[in-house]
Amino acid sequence: MKSLIIQIPSSFVKRKLKLKGERGSGESKLFVGSQKKEEEFDDFFNSFSNQNKYYFSKTNLLDYLKHMKIEYIAQKCNQYQEAGEDLYSSNLELVANMAEQEEFELEKFTDGTRYYIRAIGDSKKVFDDFFREIALPKITNLEIKKNQNDFNFTLQLNLDEIISRNVEDDIDKNLPEEIDFPHQRIGYMSILWTVI
Repeated sequence: MKSLIIQIPSSFVKRKLKLKGERGSGESKLFVGSQKKEEEFDDFFNSFSNQNKYYFSKTNLLDYLKHMKIEYIAQKCNQYQEAGEDLYSSNLELVANMAEQEEFELEKFTDGTRYYIRAIGDSKKVFDDFFREIALPKITNLEIKKNQNDFNFTLQLNLDEIISRNVEDDIDKNLPEEIDFPHQRIGYMSILWTVI
């Protein structure tokens, strides 16, 4: 296993980005999978060796935020507690001011049936500021790319999830009246998906 992809649940993100109607301030541990795969996950993470280096890159987080701008503002896929232009601008500034790479320490946590990962020590702030604070749940995947002892955490738009939500039908309901013809709808959709 050279990479691991995890869909970000609403239970993990900070309260501002939780789905409307959900409570709590978010868990600091991220669900990875069933504990039945514990050996496989332990192997992927080199049994959480002290030689491991876990990090986010500024470039990836900036790209992620640029792709998510329309969702932060228009909230077409989900309705969030406090997403909007102000939160988007604040998060963009937060990431723009980070180091080129933000490292953190990681450990596993199990509860008898589930396998989680969580940041430890002073590095919890990295998880909170550059991950739980900006990742839009359900439509964001975390991909952990492994290269021996280097683990690059990247955020990506989950296109499969967006497509499965039939966003096109939702957009058709909200089209301006003058966009009436099929070729104009295609143009409108092309513009929207280009932004995303």
